[in-house]
Order: sequence, then structure tokens, then C-alpha cells
Amino acid sequence: MSSILMRDPQSEKRELVCKGPRLKPRFLVKGKELATEGVSPLKEYGWPYPHHVDEIKPKEELEVQKANLEKALLSLSTKKNELGSWRQEMEVWESMIEGLKASDNQKSIKIDKLNHELHEQNKRIRHLSKEVTYRRREMDQALEQDKANCHVAQRLKTELEEKWASLKKHQDESA
Repeated sequence: MSSILMRDPQSEKRELVCKGPRLKPRFLVKGKELATEGVSPLKEYGWPYPHHVDEIKPKEELEVQKANLEKALLSLSTKKNELGSWRQEMEVWESMIEGLKASDNQKSIKIDKLNHELHEQNKRIRHLSKEVTYRRREMDQALEQDKANCHVAQRLKTELEEKWASLKKHQDESA
């Protein structure tokens, strides 16, 4: 459906080759209509054609291509917006991940500190437990000693009472 300017490799001439069904000859170059019915760019502009014109297409085909290009640009714009949204979302996720890493590090530091405190408290508990055990043994020994001393004191008291009673009896008999 398009007309293409072809360059013959053996000569410097360009020739117009038509592809597809023949349409009314309407030509556009950079959006400007060059020729209308019955007048070709060849007659109007002559050869060689400007170097920036390689393809001449009918206006209807260009309009279809323009509509397709606009659809593609709209789609591209939508994709670009989606990509921008996705990037923003990824930035939010990355910042959340960084925040979680920082929080995790802080928690690790707190956990290490608490583990250290727990270890120190366990050492203190073991020390106090040993000290209590030692003191309890001392107290048990002291109690045993006190019981023995109490028993001795009771026996001495009984002996003294007996002696006192015997002395009183002697005094009462002597008196």
C-alpha cells in the first residue's frame, strides 16, 4: 500500500516503485502534502529528491500509522506511569527493608545486652546460692553447737539446782 523511492545501485537515479493496489496519488513529506491528483513529486520537485525523503506514503496510511503511534504513545505513557508507580513502591519497600534491618540490628544489640545481663545475674545467683549453702552449713553447725551447749547448760542447771537444793537442805538442817 505504500510507495517507496528506490535507488538503483547502478545509477544515481531514484525511481518510484508502487507496492499494493494503486491509490490516488497523494504524497506527504514531513506532514506536508506534496502533490495532488495528476501531479507527481517527480514533476513538481524533480530528481534527485531531497536526501531526507526515503519513503512516500498515501495520506490515509499515514493517518492510520499516526493513530497507531498515538495508541502506542498512550500505552507507553501508561507503562511509564506504571513503572514510576512500581519504582515508588519499590523505594517504599526498600526503605521498609532498611528500617527493618536497622530495627533488627537494634533488637540484636538489645538481645545481646539482655543476654549479657542474664548471664551476669546467673553468675550472681550461683555465687549467692553457694554463699547461702555455706552460711546454712555454718548456721546448722552453730545450731548443733547451741543445742549441745543448751544440753550442757540444762545439765549444769540441773546439777546446780541439785547442789542448791542440797545446800539449802544442809542449811535447813544446820539451822
